[in-house]
Amino acid sequence: MPERRNPTRVVPRRISAHRDNVMARTLPKPPWKTANPKTKTGRSRKLTSTQKSKARKAAKKAGRRYPNLVDNMRVTAEARRKSQ
Repeated sequence: MPERRNPTRVVPRRISAHRDNVMARTLPKPPWKTANPKTKTGRSRKLTSTQKSKARKAAKKAGRRYPNLVDNMRVTAEARRKSQ
């Protein structure tokens, strides 16, 4: 009897770049598995009180008690887009 595949196993999708499928790339790593970014000063920047309240609001909307990494990243990215 052939073995059954586990349906919950996550396999990275491969996206063919060429007809020959010579180059292929996988999905990027999730943010909690990547290294901390290096800034010009060599340390991370703190969120402002406005950014903290936006992150808290997003967490509450999602049903979480406290904001997580994704909420904080979304707020900082939004601020970065506005400044450019």
